[in-house]
Amino acid sequence: MVRWIDAMVPSCAALSRDDVIWAFSFVVGAVYSWQLIDHRYDTMLNVVAERSAHEVTSDIVAFCCKGIEAICERRAAQRATDEPPLRIAVSA
Repeated sequence: MVRWIDAMVPSCAALSRDDVIWAFSFVVGAVYSWQLIDHRYDTMLNVVAERSAHEVTSDIVAFCCKGIEAICERRAAQRATDEPPLRIAVSA
């Protein structure tokens, strides 16, 4: 995993390493497993014919790339205005 995260860093110069790790974990953990492995939404989507893993993966990659680009743009804008990123405190 570290190798893949390291590969993302040069493409996401506006993001901190923490942001890159979060983006990676979101893409791989939440989207990939729920859509490709569990088929959790098939009944809600009224799926008649099962989509291939390739079709789903293509959509996931396109969706996630745009999401990561949006985070990059947001972080760059925050730096330009010296606005700190939103931090949410988590209680133990």
